[in-house]
Amino acid sequence: MAKSTLKLIPFLLTSLTLLVSIHLINVLLLMKLNQFGIFPRHSAGLYGIVLHPFLHANWQHLAQNLVSFSILVTLAWPLKPNRIIMVLLGSTLFAGCAVWLVGRESIHIGLSGAVYALWAYILVFGIFQRSIKSLAIALLVMFLYASLIWGLLPVVPGMSFETHLFGALAGGLIGYWYAKNDKKTQLQQSLRYRTEQELKR
Repeated sequence: MAKSTLKLIPFLLTSLTLLVSIHLINVLLLMKLNQFGIFPRHSAGLYGIVLHPFLHANWQHLAQNLVSFSILVTLAWPLKPNRIIMVLLGSTLFAGCAVWLVGRESIHIGLSGAVYALWAYILVFGIFQRSIKSLAIALLVMFLYASLIWGLLPVVPGMSFETHLFGALAGGLIGYWYAKNDKKTQLQQSLRYRTEQELKR
């Protein structure tokens, strides 16, 4: 088993333990931590740009996000594990700032922005990188999570579609950048190999 694969379980266990622990503390504090979610265009809501993925409305909200998060991280892991951190950090900050600027005036919390970022990252990376592995993973994600597209629309009361939308946008942009960068690297390696072969003649 590859070293990167062995690191997947500790990564997931650490993430799950952290999120469950924070929610347990929140429950003991009568959900008062949720005031630190994103509150658009209010200075008090700036904390939420960083903190919103760690806060959830209830155990069901947390459980739903944890299941999707774990599955999508597992599927994204073979596409280079270190990139998952960039997707999570980039989407948290981008979506957090965007929601603070243009979101509806309510408190926005939850890990779903990161879930949508991973979803979009896998799909866009597969489409533009176009290796057998990336396309196979993208097709599997499309099959398993096609219904996520409805979360990009304001159709469910109380759901932060803004966080979903901007999380997906961030994940998609990161996936596109990595795919194009990989293609460029592959082309450079191919040209370098051809040059070396010609010099050996």
